[in-house]
Amino acid sequence: DAASLQAARERARRGTLQGPLILLVVVPDRVNKGNLNGTIYAERETRRILQLLGRDPTAMTKRAFILAGGTGTRNYPLTLSEAQRNKALLTFGTEANLTHIFRQILQFARDDGQGIYVFSSDAPKVIANPQMHQEIGRYGMQVIGAAVPVESDLSPYGTMRLDTGNRITAFYEKPDDATKARVFLAQGIKQVPTNWADYVFAPDAMTQLVTLYGPLYETYALDTAGQLFEAAVRTEREWEAIWEARWEASERRPYPLDVWMQIWQAAQTLHDTYGLGFVDAGTDALFADTGTNRIYYDNLQRLLYDPVLREALGVTLDPRGFILDPRAELGPNVVVKPGAIILGPSKILEGRIEAHAVVINTVAKSLYAAGRAEGRRKWRQRLDGREVELEMPVLKRGAMLVAVDAREDTLITAPNQLLSDVWIMEENVPQKVRVVSELDFEGKGPFTFQDGVRVSDVFDVKLWPRPPAEERLSPEGWSRQQAYSFTDLQQLSDPEATRV
Repeated sequence: DAASLQAARERARRGTLQGPLILLVVVPDRVNKGNLNGTIYAERETRRILQLLGRDPTAMTKRAFILAGGTGTRNYPLTLSEAQRNKALLTFGTEANLTHIFRQILQFARDDGQGIYVFSSDAPKVIANPQMHQEIGRYGMQVIGAAVPVESDLSPYGTMRLDTGNRITAFYEKPDDATKARVFLAQGIKQVPTNWADYVFAPDAMTQLVTLYGPLYETYALDTAGQLFEAAVRTEREWEAIWEARWEASERRPYPLDVWMQIWQAAQTLHDTYGLGFVDAGTDALFADTGTNRIYYDNLQRLLYDPVLREALGVTLDPRGFILDPRAELGPNVVVKPGAIILGPSKILEGRIEAHAVVINTVAKSLYAAGRAEGRRKWRQRLDGREVELEMPVLKRGAMLVAVDAREDTLITAPNQLLSDVWIMEENVPQKVRVVSELDFEGKGPFTFQDGVRVSDVFDVKLWPRPPAEERLSPEGWSRQQAYSFTDLQQLSDPEATRV
């Protein structure tokens, strides 16, 4: 704001504004269309603020952007109930995602190097390749990620093909089995590079990027992996064919053809001038995503078995085999089974938390949190310079409760069930809505599921206001007064309302 900026100016004038400078750049809704839009806006705004402070932006050749915008729709209802509509504020371990990212970005930067780093904010990461820093700066634009064995399920990843110089020659977004067989297995590729959505640019490359994409970023949605890097490695005909396949017959084209080709030309210019390469964080690198509620749950379960992830997130495994946040309060009649996870300042007076149930920032008078697991799998991982074998269940089907306020109630959950309380303002009256869904109820995009079904069409039968009497989390036993669609929730949710 004006006051803090004036104070910083005065400190700069006196020569007392020293050390790292942290700026919070709020990207306007009109620009917040994609991660490349946010990057360009943040770069331009950072330069403007530095100039106001009397600093030369061109002299600050090492800086990092943490992209923490977006509405977090793939993690609804959790991003409505406890995370202020922002995935970066979801609790992971004992702190929010964003807190972990602030700590971990320092591991990527070379002390003697330059670069503008762009980090996502929804996945704690730990590098495992000591040679990685020697690669940074080899090309003017680089993708940071990790190579995974080709036998892995590649469908969740953005993948790449490289030449012998670690230059990126092709992108394959979330390849299916046929693409995997044709592109990687048939070519004898053993390790497949994946994109963490973290990038590093030479300062000159960032300056040129802002210049070339400047006329476009306020009007069109721009994704760094798609409208920059993929466009950079496609031929002109291939890029035009993508437009024809996706939008030629569509009445609602996100890009006119001339703009689509302008994007390609900008990407080609950057590629020809600065190059595009891959930086490998190591086969054993840690990438703990929170991209959907199922992935979030699975990575919380990983805390039980992965000491590297526990150390990265500051989590301690109780000798009795469960995870209990030091801030949590449990009554004397609470039974916690090995494999249970209780995080945040949760308070439970009585009940039973089964193995693989997750309780986060929740208050309950009486709680039964169900859970079960099926099968086991083993994998090998390097720890302290040696390779060890780790083991964990294959299928984990625990209930997950996040920001539930049931201090006067008895809750009985089912396996694989997700519960979260959302405060809404309806006709200026605050009201709590409890969302009950399956953990695998996965949204993609604002209000659309992967199979094309509207979220509101499905979720209307999954939302209830808090009933006046006892709650038992079986829909058949609830008195349903009114259903709210997902669209209703987004429009009515009140981020300022008091949380648990």
